[in-house]
Amino acid sequence: MLETWYKHAVEQLESDIKTNKKLNGMDFLQDFFLENRDEHFPDTNFDEFDLLVSSAFTPFEDWLKKNDYSWLKILSNGKWYLTKPGAKRIATQAKDRDETKLESSDISLLEKPSYTLEKEDLVVYLELFSRLQATKLYEDIYICAKRIAQCGELDFNLTLVKKAEYWKKAAKHSTKIPSVASSSDYKKAAKLYQKDYSHLEAAKCYEDAYNISFDKESKEAIELLRFSRIQFEMFGAHEEAMRVYVLEKDKEKGVATGLKKFSLNLYKWTSEYGEKPWKVVFAAIIILSISTLSSCSLGITNGDTLASGSPVLIHEFWNSLYYSIITFTTLGYGDFSPIGFLGKVLACLVSISGLLLTSLFMITVVRKYSRG
Repeated sequence: MLETWYKHAVEQLESDIKTNKKLNGMDFLQDFFLENRDEHFPDTNFDEFDLLVSSAFTPFEDWLKKNDYSWLKILSNGKWYLTKPGAKRIATQAKDRDETKLESSDISLLEKPSYTLEKEDLVVYLELFSRLQATKLYEDIYICAKRIAQCGELDFNLTLVKKAEYWKKAAKHSTKIPSVASSSDYKKAAKLYQKDYSHLEAAKCYEDAYNISFDKESKEAIELLRFSRIQFEMFGAHEEAMRVYVLEKDKEKGVATGLKKFSLNLYKWTSEYGEKPWKVVFAAIIILSISTLSSCSLGITNGDTLASGSPVLIHEFWNSLYYSIITFTTLGYGDFSPIGFLGKVLACLVSISGLLLTSLFMITVVRKYSRG
């Protein structure tokens, strides 16, 4: 029964995804179940459908991955994307193969299922790859390069670096086919480089994997940036690590909401996420400027009073600047003090800002100049 509805579902999926380009997997499966209830699920009540969809989703998605449909790309967040134009592309590929006079044995190699590969096939695929490079069969070149990488994984005599190079080569050829570009190939190369302690190459591959990701704001894509940053740091390329870190936080900010989004915006504005001390200084100058102008306008007092008993208001720029700096640094000599409710609120905000920015400046300086 499962096999029957799987095949029906994949036919519907292919049709829908070629129309919409991308789908939410759970939503698709729920719609399919409801539309085909009488045919495949006649004994299931409507109030049981949510549970049925939830329990069937992961096995169905695993089945799709196992069958490796060429037109489908499955992301870890449950999103499904169209990766190939379908029948038109297949027809074009067949025509190109015919013009290149690709032999039937070569086509059989290219269409050989990945689970039937053996390490002895590596030599055959390497020879085929050298011939394909003289053609414009970009998709076949990519498939062959990927088969080489897969065969390499089965050969325990190959070094980790060699295996990584095979996956990296496959990833580079995938980028020549926009609808196929595979970040997973770069990710596999990165992991192999990482195991070999080739941190710089691993960092570059993780970043390349991010660059060709379909959804650059997904959790999976942001994780690739984090992996890249860590590998740059382990290699000692701190400027590169800083660049990737800023990009990583920008993407986190892009998908954040509410208080977290506000905090990340403030963190970026004040220090570029703790990477640029001069931005902290610039933020402090802006706060001091606002405080000085506001204090000059509202007035401050030095304790003197008029005959009526009211405090003497001082509206002098330099005294206001001095007062703002003393308040910002929380020294509080007491020779000047704020007047009125607004003045006191302003003093509180300036002193709190001073505490936070002073701490942030020290953290940023230590972080930036203690590396290496």
